[in-house]
Amino acid sequence: MANITLQHITPIHFHETVKALKTLEYDIYLSVDRLDIRFRIKEFESHSETMKRFEQMEHIQAFLYELTNSSVPIDDWDEFIRTYRR
Repeated sequence: MANITLQHITPIHFHETVKALKTLEYDIYLSVDRLDIRFRIKEFESHSETMKRFEQMEHIQAFLYELTNSSVPIDDWDEFIRTYRR
């Protein structure tokens, strides 16, 4: 998956990531060598709710892997804007 661009990012992974971040409650923790995103879940949830949550988390993981291995420019803000503006 080396050298992919935004056009190669799977839309369903992106959509599910945005949906999870906009609809679920979460906390973000930062430390020197770590970033944690912790989603708040109900103490008692049904099996179907658990499976749906796991599926969402798999989409988030896949999206982050795709983004990590992409060729989206990160060194220069102006280059990023030139490449991805409308």
